[in-house]
Amino acid sequence: MTFQKGLRCILCAMAITTISFLTITAYSGEILKLKTGDVKLDSKLSRGVDLISGSREFVVQFSGPITLADKNEIQKHGFKILNYIPDDALVIYGSGEALSQVRALSSVRAVEVFNSIWKTSPDFNTASVFTRSQKVLTHIRLSNASYSEGLQTILGQNKNIKIHYANDRVIVADLPRNEVASIATFAGVEWMEPIAKIQTMEFDPGVAPQNLHFRGAATGYESGTKVMGFESAWARGFDGAGEVAAMADTGLDTGKIATLHKDLSNTKNGEFVLGFNIPIPLFSWKDTVGHGTHVAGSIVGTGAMSNGLIRGGAYQAEFFAQGVGIGEMLNPLALQSPKATLDPAIAKNVHVHSNSWGAASKGAYDAMAAAYDDYIWNHPDVLVVFAAGNEGVDENKDGLIDEGSIGSPGTAKNVMTVGASENYLGSGGIQKTIVEMKPKEDGTSRWPAEPIASDTFSNNPNGMAAFSSRGPTTDGRLKPDIVAPGTNIVSVRSSMIKPDAQNPTKEPLWGVYDSNYLFCGGTSMATPLASGAATVTRQFLIKSKGLATPSAAVIKATLMHTAYDMYPGQYGSGPTQELPTQRPNIHEGYGRIDMDKLTRMGQETIVLDEKVGVALGEAKTYSVRSPGDITATLVYTDAPGTASAQKALVNDIDLAVVAPDGRVFTKNDHVNNNEIIEIRGGLEGEYTVKVTGTNIPQGKNGKQPYALIISPY
Repeated sequence: MTFQKGLRCILCAMAITTISFLTITAYSGEILKLKTGDVKLDSKLSRGVDLISGSREFVVQFSGPITLADKNEIQKHGFKILNYIPDDALVIYGSGEALSQVRALSSVRAVEVFNSIWKTSPDFNTASVFTRSQKVLTHIRLSNASYSEGLQTILGQNKNIKIHYANDRVIVADLPRNEVASIATFAGVEWMEPIAKIQTMEFDPGVAPQNLHFRGAATGYESGTKVMGFESAWARGFDGAGEVAAMADTGLDTGKIATLHKDLSNTKNGEFVLGFNIPIPLFSWKDTVGHGTHVAGSIVGTGAMSNGLIRGGAYQAEFFAQGVGIGEMLNPLALQSPKATLDPAIAKNVHVHSNSWGAASKGAYDAMAAAYDDYIWNHPDVLVVFAAGNEGVDENKDGLIDEGSIGSPGTAKNVMTVGASENYLGSGGIQKTIVEMKPKEDGTSRWPAEPIASDTFSNNPNGMAAFSSRGPTTDGRLKPDIVAPGTNIVSVRSSMIKPDAQNPTKEPLWGVYDSNYLFCGGTSMATPLASGAATVTRQFLIKSKGLATPSAAVIKATLMHTAYDMYPGQYGSGPTQELPTQRPNIHEGYGRIDMDKLTRMGQETIVLDEKVGVALGEAKTYSVRSPGDITATLVYTDAPGTASAQKALVNDIDLAVVAPDGRVFTKNDHVNNNEIIEIRGGLEGEYTVKVTGTNIPQGKNGKQPYALIISPY
């Protein structure tokens, strides 16, 4: 490929950028899209009601996209802006006496009292005479930190309510069913929902491993890193050195720095933080389950006990290990709030944080997902990685994995959600056919139909793991973002694993590899491999692309941009084709991580980490010359959605590519905070890549930052 030398240098300096302001065509958002149901505000009625005395919450709907000037006017009249509600509405708090001034604004379509019914999840069962005093463990999400102390005081005065955990925007409490509605009336309560079960995301196959002790010849595929192209990245000097990775999990081996597994001996920053809000001194940091130790090995394991064969992706990175277990379970209380794990990690200079746990939320954007989006919006340099879940099933027996099973917080927009593809390992671990795996509660198979039924877990690296949760989310967003190997992964064995009390001869996890390593599988195993890749990617962006402080968005964009598209999947083409479309799709996301391709990116690939961004109606353009093939990937950290809303996306910026002949390629995606445009076999010449601010109701100083990767090949 030939490039004009001067052009390439200018592009790398981000100098070929033009900014224009577009005319935004006003459209009327007449519907409030809420989880409790659509609400159409009557503009005539709202402007005619009598003034309401006292301060309370109101919803203000505008006749078009909300501008920074609109928000300034609202605040000028003494109102506090709490949340954004699609379409084109703000929840505000202030004096009813001043409401007429808001109604009088020319851009305002309707103003109404914000109904407390809209704040409570439909998952709360109606209280009956038999259940009215029954307690429900509840996540109370607040609009902002100023309400936390007051609400904690009010709840604390009620002897029927027990607060388990609280910080600035999250309160976890046991609430009687009959008091949920009254608590929702308090100002500052954004959303209330019952807390779902938190679990680690290793897949339970329900069968015994084939080998009591693995004795097959090593292939180099054991750890999963070979499928991902890590060996090429390491050979180029990208191994995580200088970075600090982190995980929140069940603990780490012995729980003592001096006696840790030798594969984890490079954890110079290793520390343990266990039981964040349960100060019981008898808790230790040891990993009696083995999950956390296995996860840690896939991120930073050095391979010291395998002559370098079984390594983590970022084996030269330092490590910050956080134990979040209570005995053999995860702490469901502190994990509702990202502050509990991420604040201590950030203090240790962590920029990639791995989480192989979650709740089976069936694609819902819940309060926990909103909390993680909020945290990342305010800490945009921290990439938080979550497992997609293991709820993939073929319920309708058509030989295809059903849609809509992504777990939370993997449903969050700003996290990197990881699905599981297959590793390539023909012996050891679990090698039974998939139809033989753990049945459903009624005894029938989760995967009864061909071609899935007779497949095995790790025979084709271009296939998806049958159990891997699939998108979309309930509001139609693409998830997972990316995939990594998650079947028969060999990683570090905790020396503290307790035997199964009911089955003392049962092997831990997916079986023993040897005295130092275990097999395991699940999106739990794909996630740390992806986190190791993200850690190495950050190192690459700093060293090769000159980004001093890469944002989470640009790390995520780089991984997604260079991922390998596994289309059509492991079963070929036809009615049971595994991946229905080329990337991105709701099975593989943008594809399987490819660290070889990522670390081969030369100066012809433009990496932009735009930390100011675009305003409403603004467009930024970038020119690049190409022989006819071009890929452009846009990723941005969006403002947190409101858990009460049906739609999670808040700020909407769009990507377009203009070909040399003037043809415009665009997705017009108004659901996701990521887009990709790939052109193959186009005209040779100059292409223009455009990023436009379509709707930015909750920007940073009125703008939406973004990451953009452009490869003219």
